[in-house]
Amino acid sequence: MTTPSPVLNDRDPGQGGCVSWSLPSLPEVELFRANALAHRYPRHSHEGYAIGVFEDGVGGTDYRGAVQRIPPGHVVAMNPDEAHTGFAADVRPLTYRMFYVSDCFFDRD
Repeated sequence: MTTPSPVLNDRDPGQGGCVSWSLPSLPEVELFRANALAHRYPRHSHEGYAIGVFEDGVGGTDYRGAVQRIPPGHVVAMNPDEAHTGFAADVRPLTYRMFYVSDCFFDRD
């Protein structure tokens, strides 16, 4: 088993925060876990693909000019450099996991 590299954001996900990390064997992939997060992310984008699953709460995003609601159990995927927001779309905070995958991951031999 590979040990994750140093945590990039170490707010304890068990106490309503988030953590992100990468594995030395997969440097092109960043992993992200949010638990009971109520933070509202302003419009932003990611350099790589963003793939995630919502576990609890209803996620919201303003993406491609429309507000989307993402219920628990649903998977989301966004292309690189697609501007979007992120927020809890109901009264419950969000719990979700994301993979941020660099383009170069797919160029590996």
